Amino acid sequence: MAAALDAFEERAAIREFDGGQTRAEAERAALGEVAQAFDIAPELLARHIRTGEQE
Repeated sequence: MAAALDAFEERAAIREFDGGQTRAEAERAALGEVAQAFDIAPELLARHIRTGEQE
């Protein structure tokens, strides 16, 4: 899960700074991308992002 959280942070930052999206837009899009790439339910990934859980 730690790799997915790192990927989420990276994708959101890229979308925000290079893509010109707001942080909220960038996080929404990154959540979907990373959940699909890591084959994780978006709801599960979102919970881990909110709580900072690594496992």
